[in-house]
Amino acid sequence: MEHLGLEKAHLVGSSMGGAVAIDFALAYPAQVRSLILAAPSVNGVPYPRKMTWKGIQNYIFVQIRGHQAAIESFVRDRFWEYIFPADSKAEARQFVLDNVRDPRNFCRTPVKYLKSGSASSLARIHELTLPALILIGDKDHAFNIRTAELLETQMKSASKITLPDCGHLLFVEHPSAFNERVMRFLR
Repeated sequence: MEHLGLEKAHLVGSSMGGAVAIDFALAYPAQVRSLILAAPSVNGVPYPRKMTWKGIQNYIFVQIRGHQAAIESFVRDRFWEYIFPADSKAEARQFVLDNVRDPRNFCRTPVKYLKSGSASSLARIHELTLPALILIGDKDHAFNIRTAELLETQMKSASKITLPDCGHLLFVEHPSAFNERVMRFLR
């Protein structure tokens, strides 16, 4: 931001990127105008055991079976279906499948970097008084829906919008609706 001469920015974070945006806003509140959080996670809210175990399995499968076999196992695993758009949304589904099937995108972050180095952001979330928009799909994983609801209640200036017939990747499944709501919020 300094290099670009930006004093303040609107931060957009999706999924784990939402936790990064929240952490940044807590660390540098004077540099953030607002937060736009799409199906966000937040440090201090642990993932369910099954979700954590499934994520660890993905990394193990890459090591044991190789990227392509691990990727296809991930795609077939019904647990992760909330990430993939429905078959009726063929273009969005294919886009996500193409991205997931690219070995450069699947399990590319070393596991040691997946644990947050920051303390619980949830314990400090009440300190954020800046405007925040939380977007969540009604077909997202129940854990993600609960996290969005929790953030809405804990953040002073947050509003939450639930997009119907939408999973985890709102901006892929319903880009026009997502963009329209973000632009309305920014105005």
